[in-house]
Amino acid sequence: MSLSLYNRHFLITSLVALTALACQKEPSADPSQGTSAGTLPSATPVVPAAAATESDKTSADPPRADDSPEIATGAAAASAAPAANDRSPKYKATAPAAGKNIQGTKRSGDGFATWLEGTGPFVVGKNSSLRAVLASKKPYKCNEEYPYKLKLQANPQLGLTESTIRGMKISGANAQLNIPVVPKTAGKTTLRGKLYFSVCTDDRCLIERQDISLALNVE
Repeated sequence: MSLSLYNRHFLITSLVALTALACQKEPSADPSQGTSAGTLPSATPVVPAAAATESDKTSADPPRADDSPEIATGAAAASAAPAANDRSPKYKATAPAAGKNIQGTKRSGDGFATWLEGTGPFVVGKNSSLRAVLASKKPYKCNEEYPYKLKLQANPQLGLTESTIRGMKISGANAQLNIPVVPKTAGKTTLRGKLYFSVCTDDRCLIERQDISLALNVE
């Protein structure tokens, strides 16, 4: 049966109204809650303020004046600059070497021993420590009444001419005679001389003369 014009108009109007009502009730899609139907939005956990890490606090705190690097200023900077720029090699300071005692050929006999000795180093142009030594052996002792002397042979390298040195000093069982020497040239050499001396017991005295020598190196 064909519908009348009025009925058709009423039917169309009703369909349009129902369609509009259906569109109003359907929820609109939220882009932040995902594109697929039935998917729950992901929840972002809230971190309490007390649970913040130490690193977060450090990064959040502004830099303090105490955290800035130290910079030398004034006199400190002036003293530090030469040390920083000094690239010269460093040498450890060493004390002068201690003197080394050397002893010449020892001459011994009944009641005595005698020799020449020195304390190095022996350096050109500087006073050298050389001496003649007499050691008495018991029961003998050095004769305090005897005129001791040392006759030296000439030695140009040591600045010595043929000469006689007196003034031996006696101390207990020993006696010593200093020899003034100022070397002139460097190299190895030998000091030679003849010592005249005497040793005594309570009953007898010995009067002796002995050739003594000392090999040394002049620097």
